[in-house]
Amino acid sequence: MQRQDVLDRIILIVGFVLFSCAVLYVVSKRIGLLKLQRTVTAAIKAGMVRQANIGRDAAKMA
Repeated sequence: MQRQDVLDRIILIVGFVLFSCAVLYVVSKRIGLLKLQRTVTAAIKAGMVRQANIGRDAAKMA
């Protein structure tokens, strides 16, 4: 390939990656994927805390 062809492909790939990042950003803001992720993470952590409390309560009763 010639030098110009390689440069064109690099520009095309970089442009596609930047476009994809912009689309993902807009979609995540629109749908609220980050909010959903935070909600799920908080629910998992709350479940772990609840399980730890149950284990502590069981140890106190024994």
